[in-house]
Amino acid sequence: WDLGSSATRAVDYLYLARANLMWARDSTVAVALESSSDNVTWTSRIASSPIASGDKVGARTEDYLKTTTQTSAFRYWRLTLNNTGASAILPAFSKAMFGPAFDFGRDPDWSRALQRTVLNRGVREPRYTLQLEYKGITNAKLQSFDTEIIAYREIAPVVLFTTSVYHELLNSAKAMHCLITDFAVTPINVNNSTLSITLEEQL
Repeated sequence: WDLGSSATRAVDYLYLARANLMWARDSTVAVALESSSDNVTWTSRIASSPIASGDKVGARTEDYLKTTTQTSAFRYWRLTLNNTGASAILPAFSKAMFGPAFDFGRDPDWSRALQRTVLNRGVREPRYTLQLEYKGITNAKLQSFDTEIIAYREIAPVVLFTTSVYHELLNSAKAMHCLITDFAVTPINVNNSTLSITLEEQL
């Protein structure tokens, strides 16, 4: 990926949706996200060799997630796949997403509302709907959320993931590919608001 002559990005995570299609064919597949400043010399920033069981996430354990903390930003990024077995590499996954993580700086209030729809025609699996509420959000953080996330919510779903032992938030799925379907901001006092977000799992 070439972000353009005036654009660079640091990366905190790599997410591959339906990566189970790939590792079901070859369990030795190694994944690496690499960066470059000149499109010539490349450095691995996120790597898993081979894909570890702890990196398999999602409500059906079909997806891959690897997180890191990078402070350097680069213009060029590429995803590489390799294997140690004799079989040919089959890069079968539905979507690759990577980039900087957005953090509100606090956990959502407990309890969250997590529901799963009944399976119906035209849907391969029941999907989750999640409602989260964040309290004590500053005006600056709300502005960042609006310009970085909400402005693109109709064309760019988000990857919601947990980074610690607090995996109960997503029913132990650790990560979920979601579309923000609704949100509301309730001002409490100066520079202090409550943010409510409704998300729907994307299959």
